[in-house]
Amino acid sequence: TWLFLDSPYLCWRAYHTTGHLSYNSIPTGIVFGYLKTLLDLQDNFVTTKLVHCFDKGPSKRIELYPEYKGNRKHKSNDLSEDEIMKLKAVKNQIIKLRKEYLPEIGAKNVFSQYGFEADDVIASLCNGLPEGHEAVIVSEDHDLYQLLNSKIRIYSPRSKKIISEESFKREWGINPSEWVMVKALAGCSSDHIKGIKGVGEKTAVKHLRNELKQSSKVYSKILTEYSITERNLPLVRLPFPGTKDFVLVEDRLSQSGWESLSDRLGLKSLGSLRRLLPFNTKYAE
Repeated sequence: TWLFLDSPYLCWRAYHTTGHLSYNSIPTGIVFGYLKTLLDLQDNFVTTKLVHCFDKGPSKRIELYPEYKGNRKHKSNDLSEDEIMKLKAVKNQIIKLRKEYLPEIGAKNVFSQYGFEADDVIASLCNGLPEGHEAVIVSEDHDLYQLLNSKIRIYSPRSKKIISEESFKREWGINPSEWVMVKALAGCSSDHIKGIKGVGEKTAVKHLRNELKQSSKVYSKILTEYSITERNLPLVRLPFPGTKDFVLVEDRLSQSGWESLSDRLGLKSLGSLRRLLPFNTKYAE
């Protein structure tokens, strides 16, 4: 089983748990929390096939919809100078993790593409999953529900529950492929994508299941404001057009690289890299 990691989410999750940590005045909390999560996931899923999926640069979706994630920009304008410095330190740790620390320990499946998001990378990987392989997406992002199928599941670190194609169908009464339309109708508050006013995910699902009364106001709004749905569809469908194909390869994890990183960043409490190594496989030195 491959684990496709929503790395930006896991980094921000680490920020809220271990983000305060530092070593020799170097902020290390996000790196520590992220690597600890890797070890925990490897133990939970008994797999070493970890794939790190990152955002990179401004999203191309802004070209279609300038308001995309605009709520995050407004919030940043309200930050104090101290908060801005902390935010820069967070982003710096994430960049170093992607470009320096993960490659240093021998991680080969570290993927990103300028102008695209981790969701797009994950979707591309799901579409190109080799025959006979299975994958678990590690994320809290509901947009990824559209990727569920017999070979793709989603793991929620928050609830520690697995969402499968079948459990999704039982909960929502629609196919995962229809989730794109749900998000197009309802919008996405976290990404500042405005949907049809008064239509949330549950109402959108009812519409797809033909359970809304045709005489209701919300049914009428869905029909008359279909232009909103059409605008949102390319924003919420994964992957975004232009996302490249990513090729999965075997990691060549390095114990010496791990020890060097541990010494430099004070990560020794995480233990040995051997926990991340395939069983009966010698690690690289």
